[in-house]
Amino acid sequence: MSIAAHDREEADHRDALLTAARDIRAAVRRRRAAASEALGGYDGATGDRLVEAIAFLRAIKESDRAYSEARASALERYARRFQAASGRE
Repeated sequence: MSIAAHDREEADHRDALLTAARDIRAAVRRRRAAASEALGGYDGATGDRLVEAIAFLRAIKESDRAYSEARASALERYARRFQAASGRE
């Protein structure tokens, strides 16, 4: 492999890794924001808080699902880009 090809592969891998990290970081931020909002609603409730507890648990479940899907998608894109970059030899 030439030096130029190696440098291009390394740059492609670096870009793929940074893109995956940015995508996952964004998913983590959305998850935290949703959880924080749900927690705030639950914590601010008075009385028996059953309705708020249900809403809180649903929001956490949904934010976990969305995070899991976003993470899996980012890792799949990373794998495709990495494999494509590695196949250029």
